[in-house]
Amino acid sequence: MPDRRFAILIGICDYPNDPLDYPSKDVLDMRHIFVEHCSVEDNDIYKIVSERKSPNPSIWSSFINVIGSIRKEFSPGSDSIFFYFSGHGVPGESTTVDWLSEKVTIERIFSEINDLSPRNQVYFFDSCYSGAGMWDEKEKSQLAFHYNSITSHGYNILCACSKDQKAKESRHLQNGKFTKFLVDTVSNKGNYDANGLLTINRLFHLVDGFLKANTDFQQTPFQQIKNVGDYPLAFLGVENSNYFSRHTITSPMEHPWQELVSNIAAYCPHSSARFLRDLVRYVREHVRNASEKGEATFQQVEISNQRLLLMDNGKTLFDPFNPPEGIRFGGGLTTAMEIRNYYGSLFNVTLKRQGEYNYYEFELKKEFEEEPCSLTANGIFKVMEIITMGLKLDESCKEYTIKLEASALALSDVYKFFGRLVETSMKEKKKITVHIPQDDILKKHCIVAFESIGDPRAQVYLV
Repeated sequence: MPDRRFAILIGICDYPNDPLDYPSKDVLDMRHIFVEHCSVEDNDIYKIVSERKSPNPSIWSSFINVIGSIRKEFSPGSDSIFFYFSGHGVPGESTTVDWLSEKVTIERIFSEINDLSPRNQVYFFDSCYSGAGMWDEKEKSQLAFHYNSITSHGYNILCACSKDQKAKESRHLQNGKFTKFLVDTVSNKGNYDANGLLTINRLFHLVDGFLKANTDFQQTPFQQIKNVGDYPLAFLGVENSNYFSRHTITSPMEHPWQELVSNIAAYCPHSSARFLRDLVRYVREHVRNASEKGEATFQQVEISNQRLLLMDNGKTLFDPFNPPEGIRFGGGLTTAMEIRNYYGSLFNVTLKRQGEYNYYEFELKKEFEEEPCSLTANGIFKVMEIITMGLKLDESCKEYTIKLEASALALSDVYKFFGRLVETSMKEKKKITVHIPQDDILKKHCIVAFESIGDPRAQVYLV
């Protein structure tokens, strides 16, 4: 990354009249996101937290001290800053937050951070009434910002709700709702574009769309922008272990199951399509039974690398794979038995109840492994990794084979993909053979792209 990135994270729990439960956890979760996905070094993250066990009555003083510490390391016009706040907000002409000993406007916060002359600055507010943004005469401050910080690319402000709404935290989610969906959105590699980027505008669009589609959350996020271009927030890495896709299911009958199916296929590439298809059938039955029979009011499905986790707050933990004798079999139990009988050797399942939640964790065994010198691109994520990060070849491989399954490669990515392969072949001085299905409608486009960017020094072959 060309810019060094700093982050200031503030969470206040211990309000005397209306304490909050999760701002300190919000801060920890956002710290993880910034380090894992947003190219912020852990040493460049500054946390300010006030909670019952460790109160901090002087948040503003701590903030000013942090600004001073950052200033010693900061390169004006080159480095960038993220600011995040979780706590109470108060109504006002502009975004105003409660810092215990005083109410602080966004203009005051902005003034201190802007004095560093950041290249980019991004603000996140998970607080009530935060959607006021900069006040009406803000154009003066914004113009001053541009004149006084010519090298800056601008700023983005993302808020949890509109200026007349309250931002909610959730006992089920154990976060502020806005923060939870920020974390989930950045953690899901399916949200990154073909260049492996998740931009600020894309992030807001996704979070805004989710909260509007789930009207029971009763929050409308707010965004204010003054910058040049669309600033990249997060970057897709090569390894998948730190990514996950989380689905909150409020209505089993109306849930967009196809999205979950696509995510399972992407995160579980070592399992057969048939097994994953039937596993999704079980998940649908499980979710419906948990809602109708278990009286669950909250359910989530989390998908990560060869792993599936179902969570609900149903009244009891029930093992559908080992049901008690004499119980009446319906669709859910029948499907579970068939999954166990047909695919029992392909997964392990662990069940536990912790607090008021039931957890069903499926660990999917690898049905097949990649050969040492080959790769099967069975989805867009593999192609994206090659385009963004290049192809890493094992030193023991004299040649390499890539098998492109149908629909893995998008037309707009054809030239980028083959360009990366040509570049890798020339650098490594190794042969790379690409297999494309005969019935793939993009095959002719691949041939044209391959011929136009081919280099006689490269050993790339298309079959």
